[in-house]
Order: sequence, then C-alpha cells, then structure tokens
Amino acid sequence: MYDEEMAQSSRKMIMVCVWVHLIMARVFFANWPYKNNDEEASCSLFECSPAHNTTTGSGEPGAWTDDQEGVVEVYEVTGILIFFIGLIVIFFKKIKKGCFRLFCKSVDEVGEASTVPFRNLTGVSAYVPNIRRTTLINPMVGGFVACCFAD
Repeated sequence: MYDEEMAQSSRKMIMVCVWVHLIMARVFFANWPYKNNDEEASCSLFECSPAHNTTTGSGEPGAWTDDQEGVVEVYEVTGILIFFIGLIVIFFKKIKKGCFRLFCKSVDEVGEASTVPFRNLTGVSAYVPNIRRTTLINPMVGGFVACCFAD
C-alpha cells in the first residue's frame, strides 16, 4: 500500500520546511529584542534591513548589533543558497527526463496479460514469505520470492 513516493514527497516537504524555517528565523533575529513596532526591521523574502525610523538613546538611528547583523547575514545567504539549489535540482530533473525521452524508448510487452489471479492457478506452487495482518486484505511480501513450477 506504500511505496517510494511517500519518501520522495517527504524529502521535498522537509526541504521546503527548512527553507521556511530559515526565512522565519532570519525575521525573528532581525527584529530582536521586540521592543515596539516602530523598530521593526523591513524584511523581504531574501533580505532584511534594520529599522532606520527610530533613534537609540544616543540619538543614532536604530541598528543591529554586530552579532545580530552577522546572524541575519548568515541566514540570508543560507536561505538564498537553499532556494537556488532547490531550483537547480528541479531544473536538472526536468532536463534528465527530457533527455531520457529523447534517447530511450520503452519496449512494448509481448503477449497478453491474463486476468487470472495467481492464487487461482492450478499446477503452480510457490513459497512466498509474507506478513499476515488482520487489518490488511492481502498479506505483505516479507522477503525473497522463489517460484517452482510443478509438472
């Protein structure tokens, strides 16, 4: 009932979650120490700049500390890198599929498929290790499958 598609989609969602986390953490660090709305940093998707419309106690425009500026810059660069790496991965997957279609051809099957389920065949025996659960309709295959055809 489950296949590799769930693992592939979860990897994509984890990368999106990491990217969103970087964006949100950058905004939180840029707005530290959250004194009031007048000192809010202006942040876009890829960059943040400190608030310049307020003054500190010394009369200078409100700005970040050196450590805060360094952390925000690291989060900006990392977020941009992850965004573009994600785009490159998606782009190359599309190119790979396009090249595969150009140079590879699928082979048509020979003969016709039967609608008879294996369990209804006579004269064919096989050992299939499986896991039986009361919640599943069919048992799950649990290992190597060896088939022997009887005379």
